[in-house]
Amino acid sequence: PATAYLHVDNCSAFALLKVYNVFGTLNQTINIEQKNNIQLSIESLSPGMYFIELIKETGESKIIRFQKK
Repeated sequence: PATAYLHVDNCSAFALLKVYNVFGTLNQTINIEQKNNIQLSIESLSPGMYFIELIKETGESKIIRFQKK
């Protein structure tokens, strides 16, 4: 579980990062074009389960699950 920051590595192939809660509500959107590593602040999120969607410019996406403590 993470408490304040989440590190996302090797994300240079993606253009956008979106954070959703378990109900599908969008919490954050970050433009990550040409960045290899992201430090994502999650301090403002309530404790619980969340999903990160990494989206390529082609529309392909990858989902990563994380828990905020």
